[in-house]
Amino acid sequence: MQLEEDLPIAQRKSKRNCGPPKRLIDECNLTHYALSCAEQVENSHEPTTYVEAIDCADKEKWISAMHEEMQSLEKNHTWDVVPLPKKKKTVRCKWIFKRKEGLSPSEPPRYKARLVAKGYSQIPGVDYNDVFSPMVKHSSIRTFFSIVAAHDLELE
Repeated sequence: MQLEEDLPIAQRKSKRNCGPPKRLIDECNLTHYALSCAEQVENSHEPTTYVEAIDCADKEKWISAMHEEMQSLEKNHTWDVVPLPKKKKTVRCKWIFKRKEGLSPSEPPRYKARLVAKGYSQIPGVDYNDVFSPMVKHSSIRTFFSIVAAHDLELE
């Protein structure tokens, strides 16, 4: 009679444990529970609307974050005020609020507010014709750098 160790792996397969270790499951459940308790204790609720932001206890911090965002948009000349063409609707916007915890427990959290357009309300061909996304693929950057290196060029 053959010992189990002498059998090929394919024949021993049915006896192997294929599930995650019980310790990992217990740790994940404990972590989830601890995080949910910490959120309740810290009351780190982020507002989902402008009305919630100006009605909560951290009202001044959220308003300050919104002012910073508006100053940044104005400084970068993000938009120009122009007259609305006839039979066109404006694209509405909304605020997104996030609380960024400090790197250390003694560091206070940062309050961030972002103004985003509700682009999903636009209709292609009616509200816009072109789609532009100023993103560069990493492979394009690597190709560009390799051409610079291969031809011993200088890059500014």
